[in-house]
Amino acid sequence: MAEFRFNDLFAGPPDLGKIEELVRCCERRKARATEKLSAAEAETAAAQAAYERAVAARADWIAASPDPQLLML
Repeated sequence: MAEFRFNDLFAGPPDLGKIEELVRCCERRKARATEKLSAAEAETAAAQAAYERAVAARADWIAASPDPQLLML
């Protein structure tokens, strides 16, 4: 990752107005990243739950299978 250079973010010398705008942009970026992280965590939890249900359904089916020959395939 490139080294962060504060002054490179501005055309000309920074002033309070430009810095305030930068702060607002950074706040929005941070909020979007937080939302994406929350969505990713929820998706991961949903995927894990679906996986666990599928594995359990497979185990139940195998345990209840009347034909042990099917398990040899």
